[in-house]
Amino acid sequence: MKRKLALLLTLVMILGAFAACGKDNVEPGATTTSAGPAATKPATPGAVTYNDNYGYNVLRLALEAEIETADVQLTTADYTIPMNIYDCLVSIQAKSDGSSEIVPSLAESWDISTDGLVYTFHLRQGVKFHNGQELEADDVKYTVERMMDPERLAKNTDCMDMIKGAKARLDGTATEVEGVKVIDKY
Repeated sequence: MKRKLALLLTLVMILGAFAACGKDNVEPGATTTSAGPAATKPATPGAVTYNDNYGYNVLRLALEAEIETADVQLTTADYTIPMNIYDCLVSIQAKSDGSSEIVPSLAESWDISTDGLVYTFHLRQGVKFHNGQELEADDVKYTVERMMDPERLAKNTDCMDMIKGAKARLDGTATEVEGVKVIDKY
């Protein structure tokens, strides 16, 4: 009798676990709220909207675990969020023939000296931070200096090794990265 009861309880537990794995009966295109599906439909067919008081232009990502940090200089694992928040001076774009090319991003153009040792980036004007302040050359210098600050213990600093004075700054023997200079606002 005990064996039959144990088997019955095990079967009920297994069926209960499968029932918990089922999908909500949410109609495609229904609005979703933090309390569950709502009865209203969004204006765009097939779209899902959220009633979480953040409004529009909110990045939502499903992650398997909590991230350590959104500071891209302090992680080598959690790039999903930072790479959807931050921009770079240039980007790499794949071409249809399988090759790639460097294309403008925050820098609208750049000049390379004839000896290949000096790169001058010209920033795109009108780029704003989330607080409304405009991106300027001082901000780029600050970013490099912050990364090479020996007290920050930033990750992936080796990508800056080719900049004159970067290693000296990281080693603490210099107060700034010698090869990063601001020549004008942009």
